[in-house]
Amino acid sequence: NAGGDAIRFYQQVENVSFPEAIEALCEIYGLPKPAGRAVSGEEKLKGEMRKALELAQGIYRSAMGMREDPAADAARRYLDGRKLTAATLERFAIGLAPRGPNWLLSMLVTKHGVEPRILEKAGLATLSSRDGKYIDFFRGRILFPVSDTQGRVVGFGGRVIGMDQYGPKYLNSPETTLYHKSRILYGFDRAKQSIRKHNFAVLVEGQVDLITSHQAGWSNTVAVSGTAVMARICVGVNR
Repeated sequence: NAGGDAIRFYQQVENVSFPEAIEALCEIYGLPKPAGRAVSGEEKLKGEMRKALELAQGIYRSAMGMREDPAADAARRYLDGRKLTAATLERFAIGLAPRGPNWLLSMLVTKHGVEPRILEKAGLATLSSRDGKYIDFFRGRILFPVSDTQGRVVGFGGRVIGMDQYGPKYLNSPETTLYHKSRILYGFDRAKQSIRKHNFAVLVEGQVDLITSHQAGWSNTVAVSGTAVMARICVGVNR
């Protein structure tokens, strides 16, 4: 029951501003982008957050290859036990957050010059309740990058390594201006073409379920990113 044109539709679906929608649609359809437009503070912040998330994805991915690291060894054993191939791990950019409290922070702040406040805004860091200093949001977890419909990383889903660690078994990035759990279906960016082709989607619960489904050839599979999406689906079914 919403109104508007194609640009307004894209704004609502992607949760972007009017100028961002214009630029994105121009890129998708090969049209020249408007020139000379001033960039707002919100757009600049989002751009910095996206850069931080992309850098984090690469760093987490490289950590999976660390040798003589107990967490990396445990992560590789778990993924091997789930029968995920090396090509699949690379395709889905599955990574690792080591157990140290400042591992990602030191990489992004020291080596790439990212401000800690940007990492907090992007859901990659949080303030410690002990001393009020920034620490990594994900620690000791296998990480699955979560992307928007355009394939841009907006957050992560993390599975704990082993059962000797505090915290929930699965932990998703917090809500940010880029990541809205109730509006994200994990893997939709990869599945949308196949969904159009087959005219239906397969809905599963978790990241590994989706990845194994895609590996088995069910490329029209998507997964929920937390209980918020599942609650909306259940309400819709009941109606």
